[in-house]
Amino acid sequence: MAFLEDDSFQQQERTSPKLFTEYSLSAILTVVGLVGSFITILTLSFAVIFAYWILIMTSTTLDFIQIITLNCSLAMFPLGAYQAYQAYQLHKKSIHNYKRVQIIASLNVILSIVQAAVYASILFIIGLIMLYAFSGVIVFNLIIIYYLNQPDVRSEFE
Repeated sequence: MAFLEDDSFQQQERTSPKLFTEYSLSAILTVVGLVGSFITILTLSFAVIFAYWILIMTSTTLDFIQIITLNCSLAMFPLGAYQAYQAYQLHKKSIHNYKRVQIIASLNVILSIVQAAVYASILFIIGLIMLYAFSGVIVFNLIIIYYLNQPDVRSEFE
């Protein structure tokens, strides 16, 4: 049986998103970093809000330092939710704003370090414990920043 010369394999246009098994490890780590950052932010935000709720119920005043940490924690929650949405967008859509995702990841790193520094101003050992607690957020966001700077990872999501 002979094949015609102009009869070649034509790859059809993809109408559905790629399977996760078709991504490289770098691309999978980027998506895991976005989702993992949201989960750790969610956990830490609820813990901080619960701790401040107990503090408000048992005392009458909040210090300026406590208000700063509460605001940082509350600001991180919508940023983390946006990161989880971007993980969905990276997998489902073909148009992405990588710079915005990197800026959000940078803001989460900065807010985590600010919270740890503010806690350290109260007591140094508490600051170290909080830096350890926020290390998950910091590591996940640094993974996001690193991998979204690589053009081969970006081309996989296109």
